[in-house]
Amino acid sequence: MSRPTVAYVDLESIRHNVRALGRHVEGTKMMCMVKADAYGHGLVPVAEACAQAGAYALGVATAEEGVLLRRAGIELPILCVGACFEQSAADTVKYGITQTVYDPECVRVLEHAANRAQTGVNVHIKLDTGMERLGVQSLDELRELVCALKNAPHVHCTGAFTHFAASDSWDKSFTYRQAQRFEEMLALLKSAGYTSLLRHASCSGALIDCPDLRYDMVRPGIAIYGYYPSPDVKHTLSLRPALRLESRLTQVKQVPAGQSIGYSRSFIAPRDMRIGVVPIGYGDGYRRANSNRGYCIICGQKAPICGKVCMDQMMVDITDIPQASSGELVTLIGAQGETHIWADEMADICSTISYEILLGISKRVPKVYCGR
Repeated sequence: MSRPTVAYVDLESIRHNVRALGRHVEGTKMMCMVKADAYGHGLVPVAEACAQAGAYALGVATAEEGVLLRRAGIELPILCVGACFEQSAADTVKYGITQTVYDPECVRVLEHAANRAQTGVNVHIKLDTGMERLGVQSLDELRELVCALKNAPHVHCTGAFTHFAASDSWDKSFTYRQAQRFEEMLALLKSAGYTSLLRHASCSGALIDCPDLRYDMVRPGIAIYGYYPSPDVKHTLSLRPALRLESRLTQVKQVPAGQSIGYSRSFIAPRDMRIGVVPIGYGDGYRRANSNRGYCIICGQKAPICGKVCMDQMMVDITDIPQASSGELVTLIGAQGETHIWADEMADICSTISYEILLGISKRVPKVYCGR
């Protein structure tokens, strides 16, 4: 028997979420962000589901991710929103991946690769309007980049975008300051002859809360996977979490009051207890921060974690779940009846965000796809 720890990904939930987002932004193109292995859900299956649900384009963080999509037969436009590297420029050109550019060196690298291949390559300009991450910061820098593009006959600029730093906050004032800066930079591009660029700025938070900032395309990320980016964003859509993480009890044992459980003796049994052993640990990406704080669900009831989460296993309190026995289903992310522990709830326990919980599930945990 193989280890019972499995991540189940419901592709119908992915399609449901993409359609719900599409209805919310009706008339606006949608680029579904599938970077980082589709936020831990599986790059190719999720990309296929997004395409089936009406996505216009897909967003990745590396050229390598784009190549994987092309080799899987994905034909939608693909934008690499990450940095431009000389080592991957040839593949960017070969596989028709649109690359983000932000300085003249990016243009030089891509022009060289496209010229060698005797073909063109599309690019989108990244405009840094306040995130202080990748992107052109000033109008002078933008003029230099435009000059480089004008002198690169194989590099075709088809879009321009920015990224909002705080659109998941209830206070949208900084987001609108960024939008104003974005407009100023777009005006310069228009005056330079770029009059039909695909403009995009809104990720999940702004997409939902700021209808006036959708431009020509939006870029939902975490919402595709069934989560809001923060509690501050209006919960107006019927999103469905697409991933559940499950295992089964491998052993049930009696532990007397006063006995320690786990490494460092961080948990001392306050009473005679029934303890269940679950074959999952931080080696699977299950956060050690759950130690003595988190819980899973067994027989529809919360089972608190006792002691420190180990690399490959953890122990849970099933004293008040007398029907639980070896082989019992354990839900780590998901729901049993009305009782649930979703990634954002676990994130609160671990002082992090749902993104990190989902992306953290390691390759050791097999994925099973439902709703194909």
